[in-house]
Amino acid sequence: MDENTRQSKGRKPQTRSEAGEFSRRQAASGPLRRRYTRRQDEVDTFASRPARPVAVIDLEAGADEPRPRRVRRIIRKRGEAKRPAAPRPTIRFASTGRTSSRVIRSVGYNVWTGLNLTRIVCGLALVGLLVLGYWLLTAPNFLISQVKLNGSHFLDVPGVIAQTGVDKTNVFLLDEKAVADKLKQLPYVLDAKVEKALPNQLNVQVVERQEAVNWKIGSTNYLVDKEGMVLEAVPTLPDEAAKFPVINSLDNRELKVGDKVDAVAVQSVQLLLPGLTQNGFELASLDYSPVNGLTAVSKDGKWQALFGTSDELDKKISILKGLLADSSVKWKFADLRWTSRPAVQ
Repeated sequence: MDENTRQSKGRKPQTRSEAGEFSRRQAASGPLRRRYTRRQDEVDTFASRPARPVAVIDLEAGADEPRPRRVRRIIRKRGEAKRPAAPRPTIRFASTGRTSSRVIRSVGYNVWTGLNLTRIVCGLALVGLLVLGYWLLTAPNFLISQVKLNGSHFLDVPGVIAQTGVDKTNVFLLDEKAVADKLKQLPYVLDAKVEKALPNQLNVQVVERQEAVNWKIGSTNYLVDKEGMVLEAVPTLPDEAAKFPVINSLDNRELKVGDKVDAVAVQSVQLLLPGLTQNGFELASLDYSPVNGLTAVSKDGKWQALFGTSDELDKKISILKGLLADSSVKWKFADLRWTSRPAVQ
């Protein structure tokens, strides 16, 4: 170190030129000089290393030859050792003192045990349900053996069983709507309602057709409802049917229960007969013909009036009254089906 440097070390620079000279001296002998020297040494050392081999690719070689694999290397600093793998952290619980791995194994075992227990319980419950269902469907305690019938006049319990076949049927397998539909197929059943009750009972409520007219063919009385459905065939008329209007049918075909007759004639007679009676006409019978309809026959047998149906009944009765009141007209048969042009014979 020269004399000027030693002298300037202990004092501060006084002028700008001295400050610049001081900075250059510090740079030449201070940390910057040492840093520059160390970096230069590293460059010289790197240059002295042998060159890394480079793969040479022959572009004229065949395309089928394998291309050299590109090796990927991790460049570490000189003298740097391989970094060891980070140790797996271990969690220790203060409350139990067990590590995390033990806790995880314990939780997994408990979950697996719980799942197995759940499966066992569900399996036992399923088996129990199957056994219970089999017993309910096959036990004799649940077979229909009691039938209660309400609102019937023609239908009875044996008739219900014969029509529906509900005897010895399991109460759980019984279709109430299907049984009611089978009962409605009977000619005298207008509506039916079926309800089952445990353990083996069937309640049946029916609405039957009501007899309205005595449709007589020869000596046989056929009791029919207002729609012309034949409900009963009796040789001798019952007392409750004596008040019914009587139609003497000239059609001699034999009828049976469930057949239907002319509904228009049945509905017409329920209006025609009271209308003639209220106007003082005494009738022996009302005859029916499939071609002409209804014909009123007087009780004394002096006249017959062909009404056909009950259409324009008031006009027909007025015409009949006028014919009977006019003594100048001699007639025994009057056709009143067309009120605009009645005909007499």
